Amino acid sequence: VDSINNFILNDVFRRLVSENPTTRYFFRTHQSTEIYNLVEENTVDIGFILQERASESVNKEEFFKEELVLVLNRPVEIGTHITLGSLDTAKELYINWGHVFTLWHEKHFGYAGTLGVEVHTGVLLNEFLKSEEYWAIIPVSMAKQFTEGRDLHVVRFNQDKPYRISYLIYDQNNKNAKSIYNDILKYKTLIENKIRLSESIAHFEI
Repeated sequence: VDSINNFILNDVFRRLVSENPTTRYFFRTHQSTEIYNLVEENTVDIGFILQERASESVNKEEFFKEELVLVLNRPVEIGTHITLGSLDTAKELYINWGHVFTLWHEKHFGYAGTLGVEVHTGVLLNEFLKSEEYWAIIPVSMAKQFTEGRDLHVVRFNQDKPYRISYLIYDQNNKNAKSIYNDILKYKTLIENKIRLSESIAHFEI
């Protein structure tokens, strides 16, 4: 999944390759449904997904749970009360962050999906955020990277926080999967730092 590979595991992958020079790694980015197929076919050893599906041969484990935040690219005065109802729903940049998020989104906006623009990559979402009229609800790891060198406003939800869950999946007969997963977990601190929101980045709360 794009948002996991490019915003959370990128540093982990670099460390893996650097510290294991005799091992050949093959990193691929796909949608969750495609990752299930690749794992079932044993084309890849493990996969990280956001969208779940039933599979008789694939084991699933929770990998991490990450808070989602609202990101705005427009001037917001300190003390301004921001509400979801004040947002122009036609200007939402929407990525489906999984089943838990879609339920939260439907609860607070009253409909499934979006009335705005649906995108599938963080890079494209970031391009749209260069225009002040757009807004998005995105993972902390993505917000942290987007705010580097830019005056984006990050708004944290102080109750009923939205979040996404990433799962590790692997074929139950794959003998390499556990070993690879354990190698990745050696860098758990790197992953935790990516998904932790610092107070210096979150300027407002809803």
